[in-house]
Amino acid sequence: MSKRLVVNKAVINAAAVDTTGVIKTDRYTDMMIWVTYDRVSGAGAGTMTVYGSMDVEGTVKYGIGIKPTLTGTRDTDAAIGYTTDLTALYEIPGVHPYIFIDWNNTGDVESFTIDLFGVEDM
Repeated sequence: MSKRLVVNKAVINAAAVDTTGVIKTDRYTDMMIWVTYDRVSGAGAGTMTVYGSMDVEGTVKYGIGIKPTLTGTRDTDAAIGYTTDLTALYEIPGVHPYIFIDWNNTGDVESFTIDLFGVEDM
């Protein structure tokens, strides 16, 4: 079957709040997430954690080690801390029924946006 690129815009678009985005991805391959993080003050910080899950409720959740596409090594504990402005693209390995992306804010107000890209089996 043919495939098409899917963009799930603004899975998470947060400012100074803890939030979770849940996406059904059982038909996605070659997934990537585009992260844009903008600090408003010098004390802005937060942590993004990426999980896979077998169900939409996250009854069985597991950390997914994601990898920056340009530099760096795979993050094995599924959590990445942010303390400076950045825009980054990460690879998500494998195929997962659901993807959970948690954002935990630990500092001043900031802007944190994630877009999910993938190839969908038709």
